[in-house]
Amino acid sequence: MDAERRAQIAAASGAVLPDVHQAVIDGLSELIPGSRDWRPDRAAHARAASRAVLEGLVIAFEQGDLDDRRWERVRRDIVGRGEVTPDEAAELLRAVRIIAVQLLTERLSSAIGLTEDERWHIQRDAWAFCQDALDIPREIDPAAFDEMLAELERAGPDLR
Repeated sequence: MDAERRAQIAAASGAVLPDVHQAVIDGLSELIPGSRDWRPDRAAHARAASRAVLEGLVIAFEQGDLDDRRWERVRRDIVGRGEVTPDEAAELLRAVRIIAVQLLTERLSSAIGLTEDERWHIQRDAWAFCQDALDIPREIDPAAFDEMLAELERAGPDLR
């Protein structure tokens, strides 16, 4: 796909982004069991993370990738304040990708006419983007670290 077509797809995607984001939020309950019972802060995090992912996707559609600063922001928005496990992040990204790609390709087909190859290209780009977004540095939970340290101290020295 040439740069001009990528720019056209990105512009059309950006135009429908608010509707796609709302569809993602509305559809999470179908793809993530238990999301209806999320606390308000967890639901707000899912909204912010999905928005960051969608905005990043639009940039990636046009440019092919994000710069390091944008990747850092997207990943930070996905993990929040560290309260989201890698599995939860993967589950959220999967749901965002499934809902967004379906709706985007439908809307883009109507608005600018997508070829079958372009539809597949968008799906592949979205999948690759979500895989890259999951490349989140994994830091040990401070409470878990404190607990391990306390267990080590209780066990005493390992010298015999």
